[in-house]
Amino acid sequence: MKLTFNFQTLILLTMTVILAVATAIWGAAVYQVIYDIILRGFDRKLEALSAGAAEFTDGDGHAQFQRPYKVGAMCAGADGQLYGLDTERGMLLRINPEDGGAIEERRLTDSAWRSMACDSEQQRVWLLAGDGKLINEWMLTGEQTAPELRAMSAEADQLIYLDGTLWARRGQTLMAVDADLPTLTLEQEVATLAPAPAPSRFAGLAVAEQTLLLFDAEGKLLQRQPLNPAGYDLNALAWLNGKLYAAAESLLTVNPVSGILAENFAPGYYSEAHPFFQRYVSAYQNTRVAAGLTFLYTEVHLGADQIRYILDGSVGDEHSPPGYLDVVPEDSVADVTLAQSRGQAFVSDIREWEEWGLIKVSAEPIYSSSGKIVALAGADVDIGVIRDKTRFALFAVLFVGAGLLLLAGSVSYRVSQSLMRPLRNIKDSALRIAAGYHDTHVDYPAGDEIGQLAQGLNELSSRLAAQARQSETYQRALTRGRELIALEHALIDIGNESGADRGLAVECTREPVDSGRVGVGNAALLWLVDDAGADNLELRHQRVLIQEKCRVLLTRHPAERALDLLFMNTPSLRRAACWEPERRALAIRCHAPFRLRLLEADGAGRWLDCNDSMSLLLAPGQRLYWHEYCVIGGSAAVAGAPA
Repeated sequence: MKLTFNFQTLILLTMTVILAVATAIWGAAVYQVIYDIILRGFDRKLEALSAGAAEFTDGDGHAQFQRPYKVGAMCAGADGQLYGLDTERGMLLRINPEDGGAIEERRLTDSAWRSMACDSEQQRVWLLAGDGKLINEWMLTGEQTAPELRAMSAEADQLIYLDGTLWARRGQTLMAVDADLPTLTLEQEVATLAPAPAPSRFAGLAVAEQTLLLFDAEGKLLQRQPLNPAGYDLNALAWLNGKLYAAAESLLTVNPVSGILAENFAPGYYSEAHPFFQRYVSAYQNTRVAAGLTFLYTEVHLGADQIRYILDGSVGDEHSPPGYLDVVPEDSVADVTLAQSRGQAFVSDIREWEEWGLIKVSAEPIYSSSGKIVALAGADVDIGVIRDKTRFALFAVLFVGAGLLLLAGSVSYRVSQSLMRPLRNIKDSALRIAAGYHDTHVDYPAGDEIGQLAQGLNELSSRLAAQARQSETYQRALTRGRELIALEHALIDIGNESGADRGLAVECTREPVDSGRVGVGNAALLWLVDDAGADNLELRHQRVLIQEKCRVLLTRHPAERALDLLFMNTPSLRRAACWEPERRALAIRCHAPFRLRLLEADGAGRWLDCNDSMSLLLAPGQRLYWHEYCVIGGSAAVAGAPA
């Protein structure tokens, strides 16, 4: 099929394109306006939340918590915990090997301590003073009394507790402190030494190289294993539950077979079990969730592009433990530097962070009681959240507009339907009436103009129906009259030809035609009809019996001649038969196929199909049925013949 375009089609296509482009530009402009409005709202929200977090957080407590621990000595305690010595603060620490975090166990009176040893069976530790000549013994259970102090006979570098004996190491020599045991000499000098499980008895770090050394009980070197990666400043070793730990900037795990160092924990020995962290973390988490933020935290700028997270209100995989290090994007370094050095709060643009992706950041300084800036309180939101909010707002507007449009369309449709439905019914009814269905009625009871129109159409339909019934009755009467006249003429002709116009008397009866009932004439002429007629019809020269399904006429004509005359004079006749009682012969002729049922004297029956004409000889006792009525044979009409 060839496509054709006219000027009107071209205009419609052009207008459609223009409207589509205009709609797209308008949608983009609306989206950008909504996006800017939401961004400004997020800026104010981030500023308020970061400022609130900074004001809420205790600056002095934060300054104390954010200071990393420096573990210079470490040993394994009897409670499944590691104990460390902060040689800078003079603090005894309890280190959790699960998270590498340290909790302050006890503050020491002097910060000049060199080494420590732990009793693996009792909660007892020994501390070696900074001069190497004084031992301080502490019990970690019960009420702590003044520590037991005792002097060493000679200066020592380190204390080691092994198999119930406290040893003092000086260089490569081990001396028992409280027992009369021979001294041990290590085969190689070590920087630090720790008890080791069998078959080794001691584990140490080489002095000149980062190598793990394993010794037996006699000090003989059993294994040398270089540590990888190198470069860690290892201060102490400790075995706990079959694992070897090393103390550096953070707690490290050491594989004694391969020498691999694993840095599983953040540096600084920060612990989420610390009272300061426990005091604020719930508030940060709840505020982050309630405000719909991606992150709410505190951070410390370490210089350049390095920051350390301290408090973090996130949970799950996005949670940053205390002391976690991160890199600031280049375009945000200046903002962070000014915020921590001069207290200049900021809200950044959307920037990409290496770890967290595209986020918008706000930061407010946290002050100590002396007015010093100790950290920054940050509130972040992911660009995905902003986009989702923007899309939600835009889609909400679109959905509301679409909903209003659908509502308006639905209301318009219902109003138009309420007006058009009765008019459509009236139109359809008028067409039906015009087609001749005069019994059509419009059901519209309202009294408005449409109701008056429907009422007028109903009255017209009623009048036309009455006129149609009158006309049908008149036509039926005319048709019946014409048929009766034709039949009368046919019967007169038949009677005249047979000489039956004089002296022929036919007895009318409702019984089937039988030889015992046909007393005059040579044959009985029957025609079978599908409709009921009058009981008796008096003609001019003979009386005709009209049963419910059969009309009978007695004649003297032979069967074939009588049927020819009847069909010739009555063209509308569909089927007829001529019964000759003397021969008990029945001649049948029809214009359309039909069926008769022949019933024997013993009750057996069969169907007879007549398509054009046929002749039957009936034996005594046989009966012939048309529908359920017996027409030949028997003494009375039989209804309800066997099927």
